[in-house]
Amino acid sequence: MSKKRKKLTEAEQDIYSALLLESDRGCVLAAHGFLDTELERLLREHFWHKSGGTDKELDWLLSGSNAPIKSFYVRTMMARAIGLIDGKSFDSLVNLNDLRNHFAHYPGRVALTEARVRTIYDPLHQILKGYVQYVERSAARRKLRFSAAHIKFIGTAMALHVAIDAATDIAARHDATRGINFDGLEIEKILNQDETDSK
Repeated sequence: MSKKRKKLTEAEQDIYSALLLESDRGCVLAAHGFLDTELERLLREHFWHKSGGTDKELDWLLSGSNAPIKSFYVRTMMARAIGLIDGKSFDSLVNLNDLRNHFAHYPGRVALTEARVRTIYDPLHQILKGYVQYVERSAARRKLRFSAAHIKFIGTAMALHVAIDAATDIAARHDATRGINFDGLEIEKILNQDETDSK
């Protein structure tokens, strides 16, 4: 008999595949964009269940040309203020936003370094180890040469993406305000299963 590692969820696989072959700059910009979309979806779900607002009303609030909750930073602040994300997740997202702004606007060469990624990774490092190890193993199998910082960033972005997705599901079940709960995602169980093969 053999124990097979549980496959990534669809959400995990989507962001992993999208980021895997990006440059450092592209990786940061793409991850930021994906997470921005997830934050909008989280807030939209929450507001709809709380107020029954129409799509037109929620579009005005979240995605219209002059929407007051359109920027990544404001969405992050709002999600934290109403209890949809916890403090550690908030810190990671704010630091990711700062990194994105630097990578998007600085005209010179940019690179993911340990120091830059640490501000995003460290608040959640105990939870994210499984994701980082997964990316390390996958990159090694594909013979891809990534810096440790690049691998750590992809792992962090995957986890944040899945966690926000999980919080959105919670909001959809009228359990909003519980917020992101990484413990419930069983990340270590998903990504660190034994890989022993039978003879």
